[in-house]
Amino acid sequence: MSDEEVIKVLYNWVTGVMNLDVRGIATVTTNNKIRGIFKDIINTDMEFHEQLLTIGKERNALEVAPPATSAQSSLSMTEVSWLWLHIDTSQTDILQLETFMNNTKDKELLGEIQHELSKIFYPRLKQIEDLLKKEGFTVPSRPADRSQQQPEGRTNKIVLQDNEIISFLYTSAEVSMNNHLRAFSHAFRDDMRKLFKDFLFIEIENLERILKLAIKRNTLVKPPFVTSKRG
Repeated sequence: MSDEEVIKVLYNWVTGVMNLDVRGIATVTTNNKIRGIFKDIINTDMEFHEQLLTIGKERNALEVAPPATSAQSSLSMTEVSWLWLHIDTSQTDILQLETFMNNTKDKELLGEIQHELSKIFYPRLKQIEDLLKKEGFTVPSRPADRSQQQPEGRTNKIVLQDNEIISFLYTSAEVSMNNHLRAFSHAFRDDMRKLFKDFLFIEIENLERILKLAIKRNTLVKPPFVTSKRG
């Protein structure tokens, strides 16, 4: 095995390990200390991934996707694809959150939804739109604001319970974490890797905030636990 092949194998191996790290953060819901360990591990693994990328670039050991435009230091086609996916998923999540706002009167839950919209999804969407425009791309138009369109307490005549909304928020954060990490793993430009890395850690904070609310409301399905250590 050549040095370049070793670098490529290690790079792909660490990519897989990082996916397990994120899964650990999302699935550990009953022990803050253990979840904190996974957060430390993902930091370490992402740093190792960065080091391998640097070496891989120097040795031409990694396959880089074709550039998306003829501009110097253009985004790769893969990077544009992940940015486009983030626009699509962000718009879908915004639409869903704005609909949820009309399906609950719970002030605490409304505060969480409004926080996600104003502090996470809209800023993220604008950041990606501005970046793509700067790179010469035309971005898709945003969907109409749905936050005031449905009758209060109704979502297309299907009534959702507050606990169901909280569960959706948690699952959505988990899916977003996976998307951010996968985008980070496929990005080669330094600014793109930083962008997706920032998205990931913002989402981890969001997931932990939702988790506190879910635990308070006894919403999440409890994982299996040992009732006796006798075999």
